[in-house]
Order: sequence, then structure tokens, then C-alpha cells
Amino acid sequence: GGYTPPDTISGAIIGTALGILSGKGATAGIAIAVPVAVITQQLDVLAKTADIYFVKKADAAAEKGDISKISFYQYASLGIIVLFKVIPIFLAVLVGGEYVQAAFDMIPDVVMTGLNVAGGLLPAIGFGMLLNLMLKKDNWVFLLVGFICAAFGGMSTIAITFVGVAVSYIVIMMCGNDASAAKAADGISEDSDVEEEYDL
Repeated sequence: GGYTPPDTISGAIIGTALGILSGKGATAGIAIAVPVAVITQQLDVLAKTADIYFVKKADAAAEKGDISKISFYQYASLGIIVLFKVIPIFLAVLVGGEYVQAAFDMIPDVVMTGLNVAGGLLPAIGFGMLLNLMLKKDNWVFLLVGFICAAFGGMSTIAITFVGVAVSYIVIMMCGNDASAAKAADGISEDSDVEEEYDL
């Protein structure tokens, strides 16, 4: 989930446009689509890094209960991502393929290395967030079941998903029965008019 692949959408748009404009067809299109896709991939990392600013502003607005500002910051963050895609596509079509390739070659190696390292950290952050969620309370059991299915069972992701659905269903059924038994022991029926309080 944290891996940022080359931006195939931007590459396809520019490759198709320049392939048609140059009259050389798919060969020219593919030649220019690949470097453009790599460039916009790095720009996507920068755009999402810049969006952290809007996340912090949205958090501050949420603490104040200002829903309208939360929506504004959400759309503003999307606007940054759109601009980081639209501008490279427009410039690439405007100046032509050879200039895009030349601009790509001019980017210092240290910049590309830094962006690649930053992109490489994203999977680790994603796994860390996932483990932080899974290791709370009794959820670690689900992680263990999935790990066993993958490591020792050789199961595919889809098969593990079905196992997870089945296990979750069984757990929900067991918890539901336990809850019903507890209510019956307390003299509370399912049709009782007693209202439960929810902490929203």
C-alpha cells in the first residue's frame, strides 16, 4: 500500500499525445511515456509530502469543530496533487518529448536518490501503522492467522481474505451469543426499551 509506482496515467496521456503529434506512433509514445511516468512519480511523493500541511490544519479545525474548514483543507490537498500532475503533462506536450527527456537528465542524482529513499520509507510506515492497529487488544490473533496462512500455508491474498472473512464471521457470532447471554443474565431482553449510550 505504501509503494508509489510510476505514474502510468500521466505517462499514457503524454505518450499518446506526443505519439500522435510526432506522427511516429506507439514507438515515440512509449519512449517518452516512461521517463515522464518516473518524473511524475517523484512529484507525487512531493505533493503528498506537501499535503501534510493541510492534514495538520484539518486536525486543528476538527478540534474546534469547524466542519467547513475540514472540507476546504481536504479539497485543497487534492488540488495540490492535481497541480503536480496537470502542470508536468501540459509542459511535456507543450515543449515536446526531447526536451522532457533532457529535463529529466538534468535532475541531480542526489535529488533522485533522496526521493527514492523517501518513497522507500513509505512501505515501512504503512506496515508500522498496520501493526499498530492489529496489535491492539485481541486483534493480534487475526494477524497471526494471516501470517500462518501466508508463510506456512502458501495461500494467495484472495484465499487469506476469504479465511479472514470466515474467522471474523465466527468471532462476531460468538461475541453476539455472549452478549445475548449476558443480557439475559442481567434480565435485559433484546426488545427492552432501555437505551444504550454511545460515546461518539
